Amino acid sequence: MDHSTLRAIHIGCAGISISLFVIRSALQWVGIDWRRGRWLRTVPHVNDTVLLGAAIALAVTTSQYPFAQSWLTAKVVALCAYVALGRVALRRGAPPRTRE
Repeated sequence: MDHSTLRAIHIGCAGISISLFVIRSALQWVGIDWRRGRWLRTVPHVNDTVLLGAAIALAVTTSQYPFAQSWLTAKVVALCAYVALGRVALRRGAPPRTRE
């Protein structure tokens, strides 16, 4: 797969990932249990797997690796923060003040 295709997949999946996070957060905020819907429990994981795969493929094809490239290291750190904050924001039974 060429660089431009991998990049388009990566950017598209990043947008989808953010959109799904916003949708799940909004549903949780208004008190709707989004966990009952199978697609809202499954699609984000599939999308994030494709996103990560595209990111790894881009890193390999361009020979740019975390800890060797500072901007890529920042992206990996931001990814870890995104996952950690998402776990806090979307955990079941979290009081609303925790999610604000």
